[in-house]
Amino acid sequence: MLKKVLGILLAGCMLLAVAGCGSSGDKNVDLDALGATIMEKVTFTSQLTKLTDSVVGSFYVFDSADVDDYVVYANGTGATAEEVALFKASSSEAADRIYKLAQSRIEDLKFQFENYVPAEMTKLNDPVLVKQGNYVFLGLSNDNEQMKKLFNDALK
Repeated sequence: MLKKVLGILLAGCMLLAVAGCGSSGDKNVDLDALGATIMEKVTFTSQLTKLTDSVVGSFYVFDSADVDDYVVYANGTGATAEEVALFKASSSEAADRIYKLAQSRIEDLKFQFENYVPAEMTKLNDPVLVKQGNYVFLGLSNDNEQMKKLFNDALK
C-alpha cells in the first residue's frame, strides 16, 4: 500500500516537473520594475519620463489586443532621440507586429533627427532592439552595453 502511494506521489511530481518545463520559456518580466532599473542604471543625456497611456498612443500605434503590458520612457522636450519602450505582447505573432512597430519608430525618429539634431543619429543607427518570446524591448541611448545587459538579465 505504501509503495502504491509513493508511486502515485512520484508520478504526480514527475507530471508537475514536466508541466513546469513546458512553461519555463514563458518568463514573466515586471516591465515597471525593469523600466525603473533601466532609469537608474543606464546613462542618458536627457531626463526621460514615463509616458501616460494617452501619450504612448502618439508614439506607438498598436492594436490593444496585441499588447498585454507596456512601459515607455521618453524625453518630453524632443531634444534627444533617447527612448525606452518595453512591451509584453499577447502572442508570438503579436510580438512580431510590435517588433516591426519598434523598427518603424526608429525610422520615424531617424527622419525627425536627421537634419534637426544629427548627433542623435548615432543612437538611432545603433539601437538596442530585442525580441524574445512575447517580449519586445527597444532602447535608444549612448549606453548600449548596459541596456543590452539589463534586457538580457530580465529575459533569463
